[in-house]
Amino acid sequence: MDANLIYAKTPIGDEAVRQSTRVVQRNLRMVLVQVDGKMSVEELSNKIGNPRLVHAALRELEEGGVHRSRSRGCIGLGRNEEGCSGGR
Repeated sequence: MDANLIYAKTPIGDEAVRQSTRVVQRNLRMVLVQVDGKMSVEELSNKIGNPRLVHAALRELEEGGVHRSRSRGCIGLGRNEEGCSGGR
């Protein structure tokens, strides 16, 4: 995984944070809550303190619906979303 990649939540990701039942796995939710559209994968890994957990969670959240460009991605759940919240 590219350590410089930056993720932002999609509208579905924002909704998942608001609805605690949408993402029930603790590790996924912990990473999703920290995704802000500003921190890189490396910064998220350092903040959470477990790079393996962060990488695995980001991959799993991507499978749930991501719109990704070269330098950033949007994390959501379900179908792909065009809009992202957070950002530079």
